[in-house]
Amino acid sequence: MLIDSRSMPRSKEKKKRPGPSKVNVERAVQEVLNTNLSIRAAARQFGIAKSALIRLVKNFKSSGQNQFVYNPNYQVKKVFND
Repeated sequence: MLIDSRSMPRSKEKKKRPGPSKVNVERAVQEVLNTNLSIRAAARQFGIAKSALIRLVKNFKSSGQNQFVYNPNYQVKKVFND
């Protein structure tokens, strides 16, 4: 049985996952740095992607700052102008 994909309607709408909250990201980075909580455990506990948390901790350590502040840059993936 061969199904022609051009005649079949899509059954699912695309859903976008909400990004992590600023508070959770900052708390997760502080927990990893201050209490030696593993990155995997912190990502699971605060609901953040493990790869994103690795990148944020690495960037913070190389920046030399004393306090971590999360500033998401939503303008990067912006398609249309307002």
